[in-house]
Amino acid sequence: MLLLLIVGGIPYFTGRLVENKFNELTKALADNPDITLENLSYERHWRKGVAKTRVTIEGGLLKKLLEELGEELNTSNSARNLHKPITIVLEHEIRYGPFVQLQDGNYQDWEFAQAVIYSKLHLTEAAKAVLEKELGQVDFIRLKSEVSIEGEISIQLDGEPIKTKEDGIEEVVWEGMKGKWYISQNLEKIEGSLLMPGFHFDVDGAIYHAKNLAFTTQSEHDIDNKIWLTNGQLTAKTLRINQQFVPTVSLENIKVTAIVNNQIEDNKMMLHSNMDVKVASIKVEDKVYGPLNYTIKIGNLSPRAFKAMMLLRNEMGVRAQKNLMKFGQWQNQVGELLSSRPVLSLENLLLQTDKGHVKGSMRFEIGGQQAQDLRRLDLVLGSLAAKAHLSIPRAVLREFLQAYFTVVVQAEQTNLGIELDEEALAAEITQQVEITLAAWKQKNYITLNDQDYIISLSLNGGQLIFNNSNVSLSPLAIRP
Repeated sequence: MLLLLIVGGIPYFTGRLVENKFNELTKALADNPDITLENLSYERHWRKGVAKTRVTIEGGLLKKLLEELGEELNTSNSARNLHKPITIVLEHEIRYGPFVQLQDGNYQDWEFAQAVIYSKLHLTEAAKAVLEKELGQVDFIRLKSEVSIEGEISIQLDGEPIKTKEDGIEEVVWEGMKGKWYISQNLEKIEGSLLMPGFHFDVDGAIYHAKNLAFTTQSEHDIDNKIWLTNGQLTAKTLRINQQFVPTVSLENIKVTAIVNNQIEDNKMMLHSNMDVKVASIKVEDKVYGPLNYTIKIGNLSPRAFKAMMLLRNEMGVRAQKNLMKFGQWQNQVGELLSSRPVLSLENLLLQTDKGHVKGSMRFEIGGQQAQDLRRLDLVLGSLAAKAHLSIPRAVLREFLQAYFTVVVQAEQTNLGIELDEEALAAEITQQVEITLAAWKQKNYITLNDQDYIISLSLNGGQLIFNNSNVSLSPLAIRP
């Protein structure tokens, strides 16, 4: 009898350990500046537990799809703005160990672990009806997590392909996905990978197409000192965007490598990041360019202040009656952001073409201890320092403008109900290109150096030099 009590009681005490682990994991992952993760509930029973977590993502292009999968079904246009936060609620069924029965009624398949967790999207009946009607299925995303006896966590994600049917024609819009993650016992190391064979869908008249996307990440987290060091890599074979009245752009063999370092500086968490981008080829309509390489760096950025500033901005937009109260809080967060003098730079931009190379760089920084109060806008703007340089071969700029005006002129003719023959259309496009280049030269927007057009800018101490000419800033009241 004593043995039975001990064996029967183990899952209950294991459940207490798993609940603590679940809360610790949520707290650790909630440090991400772009994602808010919070526990809504946790019900612990004898051999199982049930939990709900809410994930809030700041903005994102998948807003229109993900909104249908959240806690509420909201179809208002204002709620579909892409800059608004995305909210997703997840349900978790937590089966306690040390001997975990993977499925009710199945007495053959067991796992030796602290717990196995099955997660799925929390859907209202209305949301389920929409998914069943539009996609023919509801549970197309499955998450399985396992907490080992040692306390390590492994997560497996499986996403089924998503198909839609229109006018009797079935089309695969999402080819599914697979992901795996590992989290160490002390939550100080996270490794993961996510593979997506591809997608093809239409958002507001723009068609997005991608093939063979892969994302890998490795993070080391010093929880006591709150230091994150993350290495990530994104690769894709093809990414194409096709939109009416905009030149079709197709990118091939993309590789993005990023290093993000969050560390304590002067008792504040600061973010420094470095992102290298490489694209083997870029096709704009019928012209092919590439390869393309560049590096983006961000430094001295407070992720906490940036996140709070963005949240307040969204709240001010949604609740106009609270704008005055929120605006003061927003000013304080902007001040904290400026106090560390954040830096943004674009380095080593190089686009190779058969007509020469496009080269460029840019650096921008603002703020500081003496320039963080928005009530002294003159000091804030006076602290702004910027430097930029872009050189582009004359023939390449002409090609870019020709591609742009081809779309513009065709759209104008369509709107007017006029159809030009090929010769007249080419003449109209050429005329628009020449008019634009002449206007830019006259206004000093571009300068000529041998076979390249040059754009250069320097701003320091309130003095702006644009294309080797001094520009008065007195109307902006910028002074050092």
